[in-house]
Amino acid sequence: MKPLPHQIEKSKDCLEIINNIGMCYLQGLPRSGKTLTSILVAEQLEDVKNILVLTKKNAISSWEKFNKLMTKTYKITNYEQIGKLNKEDYDFVIIDESHNLSAFPKPSGRTKLIKDLAYDKK
Repeated sequence: MKPLPHQIEKSKDCLEIINNIGMCYLQGLPRSGKTLTSILVAEQLEDVKNILVLTKKNAISSWEKFNKLMTKTYKITNYEQIGKLNKEDYDFVIIDESHNLSAFPKPSGRTKLIKDLAYDKK
């Protein structure tokens, strides 16, 4: 699977933002290539070896179809597994389908667990 020009461009934009402030929010329409763009970003981060991808259970297969492009170590799991993960095992965290985490004004329990897990990670 070859990245499209807009995915390459956005991955460079995200990489610059991450290198400057430590995080980036990538938003786009469904089927616009956010997953591949996220992988392109992770693969370009020189100080990252172990990547955690948190997503919905039914989205895991979407990530796994990109295995051939992943040269680093990826742990792709669903939100329900957060409590079983060790934050020290990962250098970089991708929070996929993050719109499912919203709760205002009080963050959900899941959001609190993610914050604890990813607080000092890119």
